[in-house]
Amino acid sequence: MSLVYLPSLRRKSLDTLSHSLLSVWHALRKSFDVYMVFNAANSPAVLLAYILERELQSMLMVLSGNEESGGIGRRYYKLAEWLSTKLADRLVSDSRGIQNYYRKTYGVESTYIAYGAYITSSQKSNLLEQYGLQPNEYFLQITRFEPENNPLLTIQAYKKLRTGKKLVLIGGVPYPNPYTEKIMRSSDANIILPGFITIKR
Repeated sequence: MSLVYLPSLRRKSLDTLSHSLLSVWHALRKSFDVYMVFNAANSPAVLLAYILERELQSMLMVLSGNEESGGIGRRYYKLAEWLSTKLADRLVSDSRGIQNYYRKTYGVESTYIAYGAYITSSQKSNLLEQYGLQPNEYFLQITRFEPENNPLLTIQAYKKLRTGKKLVLIGGVPYPNPYTEKIMRSSDANIILPGFITIKR
């Protein structure tokens, strides 16, 4: 696997889409057998692929949670959802909820593939010290701070527990919004919000 880092327009409404358009354009120059685009909001990138390359081998569209936005943004996302069902050779859902949503809303089937991870032991437990944590004495959630991932619900559930363990929520979003502001207001001394963490191997 080769990783390619490409730029994007650093604006909330254009960041992901501009990066996806450029990524598809770059990938088409390599003539891969399968192209995979994530998030229905990026379905115009799939359209670009068909415009530039008429003999695509296979195009997968990975569907994720419904984007939270209003006005023009909401209308755009609904259009992009519909477009994804028309352009992709195969749709992939990351949850049963999304799979059911596309089945009921657009009458299309998608392949459900759940996210997963290998269970492993930390080789750098000393990293916990900078956050005031001890091994096996905390709950951990690593996620984007989006409503469909329920980080706020995690905090609310944690506050109902009688426990000496702390809660650690790693992640965030590139652009603050009312939902992330609620998360920040809900935190306390036992809820650790370190933001994004990148560890070099």
